[in-house]
Amino acid sequence: MIHKNKSNLHKNRNNLRQKRNTPRSSNLNLPNSVAAPPPYVGMKKTATHSVLRHYLKRNIYVWLKDNNYSFWVYPIRLGKDILYGYIWDNYKWTYSNIYLKKIRYFY
Repeated sequence: MIHKNKSNLHKNRNNLRQKRNTPRSSNLNLPNSVAAPPPYVGMKKTATHSVLRHYLKRNIYVWLKDNNYSFWVYPIRLGKDILYGYIWDNYKWTYSNIYLKKIRYFY
């Protein structure tokens, strides 16, 4: 009987961890209160985990390595290898995530 309770405890913990990786409903409304990003881009910085952690909940401009595609991001959380946040698509914010190894620079 004790072993069943322990296994249920581990299942509940795993379910909580999975739920943490998805945005909460309160975070889904966050970009509506955030204005559109500025019309300018400043000096590029190398995207590393230790640097990006200081830019959470601020507008940043990101350049990708693959195709040099660039866009505005409003990061809300930084995982070990992934940046979670909202991407600006010229008229609204859309929740997404970006692998850190794909980011060349950011501003």
